[in-house]
Amino acid sequence: TTQGIAHLNATCDKYHFARARSMWLKELASTMYLSQIDALSARCYANGEWPGADESLLAYYATADDVEKQRYLPVAMDLIAEKNQLICGLSGSGKTTLLQTVAVSLAMRYSPEELHMYVFSLTSRVLSSLAALPHVGDIVYEDELDEQIRLIDMINAESERRRKLFAQVMTDNYIQYNYDVDN
Repeated sequence: TTQGIAHLNATCDKYHFARARSMWLKELASTMYLSQIDALSARCYANGEWPGADESLLAYYATADDVEKQRYLPVAMDLIAEKNQLICGLSGSGKTTLLQTVAVSLAMRYSPEELHMYVFSLTSRVLSSLAALPHVGDIVYEDELDEQIRLIDMINAESERRRKLFAQVMTDNYIQYNYDVDN
């Protein structure tokens, strides 16, 4: 009964008995914000400044519940170590939301000088909200065939330019390239 529980709690408090630790962490909220991911909020845009480049390209996008160790862990895409990502799912499964979250997470961690984004939005114009980010060079939509071709050509040219730069310092690694160029 409620009165019995209240009495037990009062008795424990009176004699300073520690209450048993809960077996579970509080349930994760159904809606979370990037600012609630400690690893991101500790190193992101604040007071008009970005934190500066580091040796990673991490896009935090979720929190995982590690039940066995009773902790929450940040979940991130490491775009340097993992290079390519595939996001797939049925209609309405959250693909666009994930892409928006990844883009905003990256924009929070890296300045527009360190990160440029070009977006293909081929099923709807929902990703047009990303145009407000200073990191976004352009968004190309499904009905803009000429712009799609131009963007693919630009990406290919940039890839070739970077391949040549990497070859000059004999690496295929972004981190190693930056290290070699800076030293």
